[in-house]
Amino acid sequence: MSFVDTLYKRFIGYVDKITRDPKAEAEERKRQKELKDAQNNASKILATEKSLLQKAQNTQGPGRPEEAMRYSIFPEDAKDIHTFLDNATTTVNAAETGEDVNDFMKDNFNENYDNYKINCITNTAVYPKAVGARAGLWFIIRGIKQLKHDNEDLSTDELSLLNLITDDVKKILDDTKYKKVGEWEPITVKDLKNLESYKKILTTSQDKIDKSSKEYKIIQSLGPKIYPSIIKLLKNHGEVDFIDKEGDSFTGNVTEATEKQKAVKEDKTLDNFNLGSLVLKTLSYMFTVLFFLLIFFILTLGSSFAVNLNVHKPLPYKIFYLIYGFLFGLVVVPYSLFYRWYWLKKKPEYYGFIPLIPRFFINPTVQFLLGWLTYKPNPTIIKLEEWRQPNPV
Repeated sequence: MSFVDTLYKRFIGYVDKITRDPKAEAEERKRQKELKDAQNNASKILATEKSLLQKAQNTQGPGRPEEAMRYSIFPEDAKDIHTFLDNATTTVNAAETGEDVNDFMKDNFNENYDNYKINCITNTAVYPKAVGARAGLWFIIRGIKQLKHDNEDLSTDELSLLNLITDDVKKILDDTKYKKVGEWEPITVKDLKNLESYKKILTTSQDKIDKSSKEYKIIQSLGPKIYPSIIKLLKNHGEVDFIDKEGDSFTGNVTEATEKQKAVKEDKTLDNFNLGSLVLKTLSYMFTVLFFLLIFFILTLGSSFAVNLNVHKPLPYKIFYLIYGFLFGLVVVPYSLFYRWYWLKKKPEYYGFIPLIPRFFINPTVQFLLGWLTYKPNPTIIKLEEWRQPNPV
């Protein structure tokens, strides 16, 4: 070992002694270990929850096979939980300490979250504690959507009433999100906050209702229209039979009936097949492709002309003219053919397609593949190259 190496090692050792803090390093290692352990535990919990959510989305709901929904959690709730789990994963991964991870998991994966799962999931085969209390409320919203779709002639007052009920039910869904199973009760009139003008009718006995009131007439007109919509929902496994633009991102509320309508539309499109239109589109695509191929050919020809005109220069210059000729091929090609050759009568010498290498490859295969880069210098090029060389001192 040389003197310099020995001196360097001693210097590094001295620097370590005055800069290292073994206590701080030990605390940092402890922090990283605790953080990693907490993140691993949290990741297992998150993976379990995501697996449960996926199972609920892909498992048929309870009930008769001809009526049961295709999933065991309404897509709106599934989307909400999915977003919550994604955000939780991001928070856990970005945490700085194990304590932060543990506190976050304790604050978010608690009794409230368990209640939400119990209320959302409808199938005990997916989640043993499942009750699915929220399903009935979502079903009311779906029923109203189906009713509005099936009856395009609804009056403004009827639509207003249906919208009020929808808003109230959505509010109930938000307010009861974390309710315990024992606290759930069937929806009652008092829960409908926006229907003050209708509550008197809904809570009054039939023989005492003012049947001349506007509210009573609206309820009476909607009554016969509700039953067919509910039956349709049951037959469609809880789905509306149209593409719901406000629907969820998982199913879009598209049923078999919608798929049949789509198939009929595609069949009509095939029936309207037009040979002339097909020929015109084919010709249009063909000419477009030929146009771009022509442009590419002219640009590569520009590279070829630019390098051939400067073949006597050093390789870096020739590479520059290769790029320059391609970028400005639409100018280089007319310049070479019309200005230099036709107008100035300077016939260009053609040494090769891209004459970069002033010799040929010995191997025939290599020459076959890369021969377009080679050329044989003529006496003029040799003289120009010798003229460029500096004179010996």
